[in-house]
Amino acid sequence: MLEAIKGKSRVTMLHICKKNLMFDLMADYPVHAIQWADRETAPSLREARKMTTRCLAGGLSLETLLSGSEADVTAQVRDAVAQAGRKGFILALPA
Repeated sequence: MLEAIKGKSRVTMLHICKKNLMFDLMADYPVHAIQWADRETAPSLREARKMTTRCLAGGLSLETLLSGSEADVTAQVRDAVAQAGRKGFILALPA
């Protein structure tokens, strides 16, 4: 399916979820970005950055955003950027 839509969208984002994502098998899928709940399941943003050059989307925990303090959210954002880098990264919540 991804090959069929390749080049037909401005941005194609692959969302993967649940445990045992098999991220390494999807790291080179023909998409612009990969999104998953990196705070809840492996790989971390840092580990994923080593596996792919695709844009990574994640970094925020819904629990932290809903129940954490402003400082908690700020710390999570800074940690996400430190792991993923400033380029090829979209700060996002798990879908």
